[in-house]
Amino acid sequence: MQYRFDNHHDFFEIKVEASGEERHRLMERLQACCDGGARCPMGLDGFEVRQDDETIHLRVTAESGRVVDQAKLERCLCHATAKRG
Repeated sequence: MQYRFDNHHDFFEIKVEASGEERHRLMERLQACCDGGARCPMGLDGFEVRQDDETIHLRVTAESGRVVDQAKLERCLCHATAKRG
């Protein structure tokens, strides 16, 4: 999986290139975050996911007065794609 972070002043845009099982697993876990099924410890106000043929696009917005740490986002992506059980 490869990803690129673009830090805009009030949000991050993350582009993820993933395929096969890794892409499927990431989309399932991201959808759980969007649906509120997983509580995010990062204090995010907005979390949008869309995808095209080759890339998953994430837009992450912090709660008012908070800053999203890129290193924490990277750990989150690694956690989301980790094989479990």
